[in-house]
Amino acid sequence: MVVGEVGAGDREALAGKVTEFVRVGDTVRRPATANTESMRQLLMHLERVGFGGAPQVVDSQPDGGLVLTWIEGWVPADAEAWDLAHALWQFGPVCADDDPLVRDWPEPPNRSERIAALLRGYRLDAFQAQHLSDMVAEVIDGIRRSVVRKAAAGSPAFTRLKDEGVLDDLDQQRRAAEQHRSLIVDAAITSTS
Repeated sequence: MVVGEVGAGDREALAGKVTEFVRVGDTVRRPATANTESMRQLLMHLERVGFGGAPQVVDSQPDGGLVLTWIEGWVPADAEAWDLAHALWQFGPVCADDDPLVRDWPEPPNRSERIAALLRGYRLDAFQAQHLSDMVAEVIDGIRRSVVRKAAAGSPAFTRLKDEGVLDDLDQQRRAAEQHRSLIVDAAITSTS
């Protein structure tokens, strides 16, 4: 899901895993929790050391919550499916046999077995199983966009990743996700029986 433009007076609820956030213009309202003070200290430290990838504390709310700067970005519509697809991508692993993810393995992994084992505990329905391979491709695409965006913003870690060829690796893994599509779907469906 890409968040659209929000005017200065508009409010947009942002679903968090535990805490509900509200975007107002170029800020985000984060309600008070037991961790608010440590969150404030962490964000202020990151600002002091010049890290630009985290929101900045703008103000405090009367209830003790924080007003933070909004950072434009992309958020997956279904975070749980995203997390599962990300785990599947790495654990499957969804890649070619000569990919850096498995290059040092003694033999190619049995992806069907590994994927089915991972998914058994998730009780996917048939619809979820059918669309899991699409979500794996979306995860890889999202990671690629993130590396490109952060490298362009000057992040040393992401610039190094880009310079080391991670974008090529991600492109190859994306192609592997397409090639392994039926394997992923079959393993996902097997895990539901």
